[in-house]
Amino acid sequence: MCCQRVRLCSSTQTGSSMMSSVSPAHRDGVEWRWAAKGAAQRFLAALPRTVPAQRTVVLAYHSVAAEPTRASTARSVFQSHLGWIAEHCEVVAFERLASAGVQRGDGSRPTVAITFDDGYEDNHRDALPLLASHGLPATFFITTGLVDRDELALARLRRAWGPRERSLRPISIEQLREMDSAGMAFGAHSRTHPNLRMLDEIELMNEIAGSRDRLEEILQRRVNAFAYPFGDARFHISATAVAVAATSGFTTAATIDYRGVSRTTDPLLIPRFPVSNDPVEILRAKVLGRLDLIGAWRERMPGWLTGPLSSGRRRGVGP
Repeated sequence: MCCQRVRLCSSTQTGSSMMSSVSPAHRDGVEWRWAAKGAAQRFLAALPRTVPAQRTVVLAYHSVAAEPTRASTARSVFQSHLGWIAEHCEVVAFERLASAGVQRGDGSRPTVAITFDDGYEDNHRDALPLLASHGLPATFFITTGLVDRDELALARLRRAWGPRERSLRPISIEQLREMDSAGMAFGAHSRTHPNLRMLDEIELMNEIAGSRDRLEEILQRRVNAFAYPFGDARFHISATAVAVAATSGFTTAATIDYRGVSRTTDPLLIPRFPVSNDPVEILRAKVLGRLDLIGAWRERMPGWLTGPLSSGRRRGVGP
C-alpha cells in the first residue's frame, strides 16, 4: 500500500528550529527527571510486597520502533513485554474495564489492558504484527488532527516529544481501517493534543467531541473511549473536561497515573501506567502493584516535589 509519509518533524528547517528552541539546560533537566524516575522504579520493584488477589491495570504505550527512544519502545522490548503478559496475565480490551466483573477478575491472574496514544505509523507497522502474533487485543487512542496532518497537532506533538523524535510519522486513514479490520479497538485522544485543563467549555467540546466525530467518520462505527492528552489529572484534566467527555457520549476515559483499577475507579478517570523501555521486571512490578506507592506519593505531595516523576507535566505546558 502506498501512503503519504509525513514526519512530525517534516523538514530539515523545522528540525533545526526545534533543536535550537530547546536549551541544553532543559535537555539536561529532562534527562535528570527520567533518571530519577528509573531509579525510583527499580528501588520499589525490588521491595517485597504482597500482591493483591484481584489486580487490574492498564498499560500506556506510544510508539514501537527498531531502536529505543523516549517516545518509542524498542521492538525487542515490546516483544518481551507481550511474552510476559501473554504468559502471566488475562488481557482484555480497555472498554471492558467499565464492567465490575472485569475489575474483580477471578484472582488467579492479573487483568491487563494494553493501550497506545497519539496514532503513529509504527503502531500499524510494528505493534500490530507483534500483538497479532501473541493473539492480544489493544486499544489505540487517536489524535485525529495527527491523522489529518493538522499543523497545530503536528506542532504540539513535536514540542511534546522534543527534537530527538524525528522519525515519528502519523498513521494513515488506510492503516487505521486495516487495524480496525484486524480486531484492534480505537478511542479518541482529542483533535490537536492540547492541555485540556487550559481550555474553556467550547474549546473542550471542539477537542473532545470533535475528535470522536472525526474518528467515527473514519471508522464508520461508534467510538466510546477517550484518553486525555498528557493525562495527569493534577495538571492536564479539569472537572469541566471530564463533564464534556461524559456529555460527548464517552463511557470510559483514560488518565496517566501509577495505580491499578479498582471497583471504586471512576470509568471516566481510569488510570494507566506509562510504559516505554521498561525491563520486564519493572513491567512486572507495575502489573503486580509494587509501584502503586509512586501514585499514592504523587497524589499527596506538592507538584514541585513530584516533578521528577511527572515528566508529562512539562510536556503539557500550554494549550
